[in-house]
Amino acid sequence: NVTTKAAVIVETRFRTNLVPLILHFSSVLGPTWPILIYTSPESVGQFSSSAALARYLRMGIVQVRMLPQEVLFTNSDSVNAFMTKKWLWEDLAPAEHILIFQSDSMLCANAARSVDDYFQYDFVGAPIAAGLGKGYNGGLSLRKRSTIMRILEEWDWEKTKTKDVRFEDQWYYDRMLKLQKTGDSTGDELSIELPSMEVARTFSVETIDYPHPLGVHQVHRWLKEQMLSLDKWCPEYQLCSEEHI
Repeated sequence: NVTTKAAVIVETRFRTNLVPLILHFSSVLGPTWPILIYTSPESVGQFSSSAALARYLRMGIVQVRMLPQEVLFTNSDSVNAFMTKKWLWEDLAPAEHILIFQSDSMLCANAARSVDDYFQYDFVGAPIAAGLGKGYNGGLSLRKRSTIMRILEEWDWEKTKTKDVRFEDQWYYDRMLKLQKTGDSTGDELSIELPSMEVARTFSVETIDYPHPLGVHQVHRWLKEQMLSLDKWCPEYQLCSEEHI
């Protein structure tokens, strides 16, 4: 049952490497975290072909949900458009804390922290390195659903995306900064809390190195010397795939 939190992966097609990845996420997150797999109608049945995953499905810890028939991910633009529509976020009700993960991300079982330790933040993910954008990467990120809904009530992605802000994660970050500014000036109780880059890199890393993160994202892009410490700290990164969606 979905109550206050949920982990979510959106994959339009079934791939065998998703099964060990999802089972590992579930073991690190623990039984209080439901994992929701959103996939195409034709892929739904394939997720129960693994006996191990089928057991989690029977227990209700993992659920497979159908994407609307018209949702098709052909490129990053289609993913950005989907993530900035209300459908997913409304479907995740009543959960407030949403962990978004992709098949190129991983939670590290050796980490001293847990995802629940970051619940105070409206959005946290791997810090995006200067020059590549701003904010946090959404591929492995924790977000407050109520804040996402606030943004979608107030802004339209198609009308407000720009050359500089053309990815959903950077767009949400940019909107949160705007809400934070107005909240600070009006003493709004619904003020937005965003972590510093120092805190964000303890949650996840992809371009900014930190020795013992809770999670990693897109490690296939990392430098070789960084991979040596990763082999010791988070060997399960090898379950990641280089492609996602």
